[in-house]
Amino acid sequence: MQCRSAETPLLVLAGLLCCGSHVATPCTADERLPLELSIDWEDGFLTIRGQDLPGGSIRIHYLEAYCRPGSTNRDWHETVIPHRTRQLAGSQHNTRVELEDRLDDGVIVRHVITAGE
Repeated sequence: MQCRSAETPLLVLAGLLCCGSHVATPCTADERLPLELSIDWEDGFLTIRGQDLPGGSIRIHYLEAYCRPGSTNRDWHETVIPHRTRQLAGSQHNTRVELEDRLDDGVIVRHVITAGE
């Protein structure tokens, strides 16, 4: 019998993505199965893999949009600040990805994405 706590989230990404809780039956801490998730990023896509995910993986177009003030009242092309994203590092076990966005106006934004409990 597989046992998961109702409080065990599969993943939360930058406060934007949450792949809910998988609930089987109530269990004690000793009975809980470890979550085995891995992530990788390539060409703007973040892929989350895990045996508990339907189909084994979820592919997400992981894209940031940086906007100028007053963005709600003007055309998208006048609002968005162009940028380039590159991967800085990934972990040996594919549970952590570090990205860096360089905006055309000189701002640098770093993202750390982790997979796990």
